[in-house]
Amino acid sequence: MSETLYIFVDESGQYAQGSHYVVAGCWCVSSSRPGNVFQNAVSQLVESLTTSYGYGGTVNELKGTSLPTEHLGELLRNLEQYSYNDGTVGHDGTTWNHARPFACTYHHLNPTVGTELLADYLPRPDAPQALQTLALAKILNPLHHRARIDLSDIDTIRLVPDAEVWNTPASRVSSALQQHGQLEIPDIEVNTRDSAKTPGIQVSDMMAYSLRTNYKSGNCQSAERFLSEIQC
Repeated sequence: MSETLYIFVDESGQYAQGSHYVVAGCWCVSSSRPGNVFQNAVSQLVESLTTSYGYGGTVNELKGTSLPTEHLGELLRNLEQYSYNDGTVGHDGTTWNHARPFACTYHHLNPTVGTELLADYLPRPDAPQALQTLALAKILNPLHHRARIDLSDIDTIRLVPDAEVWNTPASRVSSALQQHGQLEIPDIEVNTRDSAKTPGIQVSDMMAYSLRTNYKSGNCQSAERFLSEIQC
């Protein structure tokens, strides 16, 4: 069966300003369409918000900003357990160096400082997108590091960001990886999607928000520990 390595990408904060900006990638292997990946696991997680956490609102889309901060670590761990029976997420333990159904990569930066530094080398208006592009390249590092990931059973890599603002950075990074990376990798397809219709992006949103919250305030420590455990 044809297997696709999905990398769902989302961010927390603004890449052009502020002190904390986090880009997170949620990695998983699936033979399903991008809108179906994690669908069952995320549905179970949404249901648990009402049955187990007393969440009173209607949840149409998982977003870190609307979830109880004190429970984000537990919610991410629950999502892992639901993913084993999801039916759309592979978990044979051969793709990354831990036997978990999904993996995480992330990058944290200070956009204001980064823009000031890059403005010495680029026109200032171009600096924010350069930072965004470099952040994306950083979270895709495992693609050319065989000690961290095994692509031998992967036919296609599908990079799935949440907004069209990612189109140019994603195209540049994927092209550079395939042309200049040290290792041969499968074709990378960039598929920008609406997060409301893409559970995998919602998972990466939870990751990015949890990490940014931890960097800003020290909260979400259990989420940060979990995401450190599942890095690839």
